[in-house]
Amino acid sequence: MLQTLRSFVVWTFLLAAAGPLRGEWQSNIQDISIPLRDGKSLNADVYLPATEGNYPAVLIQTPYNKAFLRGILGEGKGRGGEVGRGAESDLAVLRDREHYAYVVVDWRGFFASKEAADGARKPIRRGLDGYDCVEWIARQPWSNGKVGTWGGSALGRIQFETAAEKPPHLVCAVPLIAPLGQRYEDYYDGGILREAHVNTLDRLGFGVSAIVKQVPNPDALAWTLAKRATYKPESIEVPCLVITGWWDHHPASILSSWEDIRAKGGPQARQSKLLVGPWDHVSIGVAKQGDLSFPKAAKASGEAARAFLDYWLRGSDNGWYKAPDSRLWQIGEEQWIEDTP
Repeated sequence: MLQTLRSFVVWTFLLAAAGPLRGEWQSNIQDISIPLRDGKSLNADVYLPATEGNYPAVLIQTPYNKAFLRGILGEGKGRGGEVGRGAESDLAVLRDREHYAYVVVDWRGFFASKEAADGARKPIRRGLDGYDCVEWIARQPWSNGKVGTWGGSALGRIQFETAAEKPPHLVCAVPLIAPLGQRYEDYYDGGILREAHVNTLDRLGFGVSAIVKQVPNPDALAWTLAKRATYKPESIEVPCLVITGWWDHHPASILSSWEDIRAKGGPQARQSKLLVGPWDHVSIGVAKQGDLSFPKAAKASGEAARAFLDYWLRGSDNGWYKAPDSRLWQIGEEQWIEDTP
C-alpha cells in the first residue's frame, strides 16, 4: 500500500511538472512549468485557440517578464490597455489566436523562472533551455509538432542560440533587432565604449559592464573566444526572417549575420530573408520615429512576420517563397528597395 501511494505521489508530481498534458481544453493557461534536462524548470504562459485541435506554436523566450505580454496575447491589448511601441506593436499585428498556440517563457534566472538559476551550471546555455522548450511544446497534445520562434533584442538573440542547438521540431525563427553571437562591435564603436548601451544592459539585469569594460582592445583573446563560442552561422539550419532598422543599435552586425547565415547555414537557412526599415531599436514597425514619420513603412515588420510564419508553420500558399531576399527602406526616396531572388 505504501509503495502504491509513493508511486501515485511521484506520478502526480511528474504530471504537474510537465504541464496540462490532458484534461479540459483551456485557451489561456498561466504559470506552467516546462521541465529542463538538468532537473530545473522554466515558468511559461500558454495561449491556445478557442477550438480544441492541433496547432503550430510560436515560442517567445523573454527576460523582461512574460506577464507583460498577457494583455496582447490574451486580449489583444498592451500594457495599460493600449498596444505599446516597437516589438510589442508587431506582436499585435501578427497575433492570430485562431490558428496558433503561443508559449511565452521567462528566462532561467528571471522573474517567474528566477529559481531555475539556483545551483545551475554557469555560464547558462540558454540555447539548450530553448531546445528543451521547443521539444516540450512538440510533445503537447495541442501541438502539431511545428514550432517557430519570435522576439526582439534579447528575445531575438536567444532565438539564434536556440536554433544553433538544432531542436528537431524547430521550423523557423523571427529574430528582430538582434545580431548573431557576441562581438566586440556590439559594445564598442570605433574603440569607444557604448556606455549608455552597456549601462542599459546592466539595469536590465544582464551585468555585462564588469566584463566588457575590462577588454577595450578588439584584438583581445576574450573577444576572439567569445565570437568563436557564440557566432556560429553554420549551425543555423532553419529559415530566419531577420528584421532591423537603420537606427537600431547595430544594424551592420545584423546585416552581416543574415549574410553569413545565408552563405554558411543549412539548406533551409539559406532561404532566410532580411527586412530593414526606417526604425530605431524600440520602435520597430512604428510610423513615428522621433520628429520623423514613415507611414508607408508602418506595420511592415509585423505583416512580414505574419506571412513568414504562415508560410513555414501553416503551409499557407501566400507567395512568401516569391518574396525578395531582402527588403530595405531607402530614406529620402521613401520607398522599399527589393532584391528579388
